[in-house]
Amino acid sequence: FVAELAQSDRRQFLLCLAGFADLFCVSMVITCLPIHLKQIDMAPFYMGLFQSEYGAVQIFSSSICGRLVRRFGARNAHSLCCVASAAGYLALGLGPPDFPSLASLRLITALFKHTQTLQRTQLASSPDVSESRRIRLLGSHSTLSSLGFIVGPMVGGVAFDFGGFRLVTGLACVGFLTVGIATAVSAAAPAAEVAPKSSGRSSRPTPTSSALSAALAVADLLALQLPMSLAAQLFRHNFALALNSRFSASSAGAGLATSLGAVSGLLSGLSIGPLQSATGLGPDRLVLLAAAGQAACLSLASSGLVTSLAQFAAAQAPLSFFNGLARDAYPTLLRCRLVSSSFACPEAALTDAMAASQSVNSLARLLAPLLGGCVEAALPGHEAPSQPAAALISVCLACPLAAAAPAVNWLQSRRGRLAAGCPDADRKSR
Repeated sequence: FVAELAQSDRRQFLLCLAGFADLFCVSMVITCLPIHLKQIDMAPFYMGLFQSEYGAVQIFSSSICGRLVRRFGARNAHSLCCVASAAGYLALGLGPPDFPSLASLRLITALFKHTQTLQRTQLASSPDVSESRRIRLLGSHSTLSSLGFIVGPMVGGVAFDFGGFRLVTGLACVGFLTVGIATAVSAAAPAAEVAPKSSGRSSRPTPTSSALSAALAVADLLALQLPMSLAAQLFRHNFALALNSRFSASSAGAGLATSLGAVSGLLSGLSIGPLQSATGLGPDRLVLLAAAGQAACLSLASSGLVTSLAQFAAAQAPLSFFNGLARDAYPTLLRCRLVSSSFACPEAALTDAMAASQSVNSLARLLAPLLGGCVEAALPGHEAPSQPAAALISVCLACPLAAAAPAVNWLQSRRGRLAAGCPDADRKSR
């Protein structure tokens, strides 16, 4: 991991550090936000509505991110989103403590907090980088991001006890401003990052039609991502309450199980490079492996074979590993598919595809609580019924779609011109 960061150039190194700072700041805020809402006596219904607002808005705000990239380039759009996110978090901490005001201020971060997607897009579209190294770079970014998500809640809790929610949002504002300024003054952007409007091609399709074309080119991968993300979100629905009903686990026990999942997610970023080097698997095979591993972990953790919290943690921890594996391999697989489809501007098409992917994740975050509530209402006497439902979705939907992904990827590569960036992935698919 350290050697991989040492080999990266300054821009790639800054993007990996930006991933750490990003989730560090976000985890500080989301850890303290429910406590802050309870302190201002917000009703439970409005608390749930307030927390669901973010995912609902991000379903549609991904297209804004794509337009910013086409207008200003990926690096400048990332800096702009960082500054806007900093302003949004600062306003959230300083705003009036009532639901209409807080909901309006949260729209700022919901609209522009696509910084993780833009970081991964820039790493996935790095020029003159082999596919294996591109996946290792994404793994390094995922490792540092997971580390930020582990450290952030601890720092946020201490800051909240010391200075309240305003101090937490102030620290998040400073963090995002630092990331935005650092990436803005980094080395000059490569030619691939120049906005499409400056290339002089007047016959290029409009951004709306290009975004739709990019999404249609990877429609099968988006269809695979939805059940995988939905299963993972549904499994974690009311996680602490589910562990309490199944194993009489305390809040500390549920927190320990969650931390083990975060640590295993960190390990996935460290191991994806050695795993690919040892097995020679392309990104499509890695996604297939991740889907099969996710289905196995969900089925085991939801089954009656697990009778204690320790056994549950041992069965659940690999779930984050396989989710991280899919998250790291997915952008490279999207890029290979778009390059094989002969898009005129692969980086802009990749941004549109990543924006569509972010919308799918947001849709899963929105559907999981609704579906989990319906399952729990239909099976009131069952202990944590949403967990077996998550395993069922993963086995019946995600695994068949993931098994078809290598074949579809090969057919796409055979039908289009294979660009120089993806020869290894096509050879392994064959």
